[in-house]
Amino acid sequence: MQVKICKANIVLAEVSETLPDIPAGQMVEANRSFTASLEEIFQKDRTLLTEDADLNVNATLHFKVAHFIALNIASVSATQWGASFHNLTVYGETYNETSHVLSFYVSFNNHASFLVDGLLAVSIINLDNEIVGASSLNLNVQPGGFLGAC
Repeated sequence: MQVKICKANIVLAEVSETLPDIPAGQMVEANRSFTASLEEIFQKDRTLLTEDADLNVNATLHFKVAHFIALNIASVSATQWGASFHNLTVYGETYNETSHVLSFYVSFNNHASFLVDGLLAVSIINLDNEIVGASSLNLNVQPGGFLGAC
């Protein structure tokens, strides 16, 4: 059995497993789980963080009957990917020279089917690649939710 999740010509995730042997005259039920690392997927295509996409799921089953008749079954289906940071926008940047404080707003829509929960860390880096400022914001944005924060 092989399962691939693709976007255009990019294979985002893939798994291959051998199905169990089925003795003659018997029926066997086989369930398989497919898990993929979001970190690895985003390394292959970072646009999935901010843009919705159509993904293809290709599944192929190959098995033999009586050790000499080979059968292949293939299925291709489309699924909609919802970006967790859809329409990510940073705006309203202001810098107070007296207090040396940079302020800005961040907004996005969570189109993903999962909760966006955790720490959003922002660093300001100068031309010498040195961090000159940093801040963080705790996120808890439900699927279909919106974040607008300063």
